[in-house]
Amino acid sequence: MRMQNILSRMAVTVAISTLSLAGMSMPTPAQQQPQEEQREQKRVQQEKQQKQQTQQQERVQRHSEQDQKQLRQHVQQQQQKLIRQQQQRVAQ
Repeated sequence: MRMQNILSRMAVTVAISTLSLAGMSMPTPAQQQPQEEQREQKRVQQEKQQKQQTQQQERVQRHSEQDQKQLRQHVQQQQQKLIRQQQQRVAQ
């Protein structure tokens, strides 16, 4: 009987301790609001970073296209120059 009493008290102590710890880990509405605000701020910041990365990629793509266009124009000019030189040699 005495052993049962001790075990009973220990079980109650464990139960109370567990419930106390569980209650401590649950955020109160006042604690939950800042956490939600932090999550929202983090989400907004991630969206902003994603937008900046996208814009940077678009700028790089535009510059690359411009560089390719300039290179094609340069190559065409050089080819035309060579053709004119060849035509002048043939004409002479």
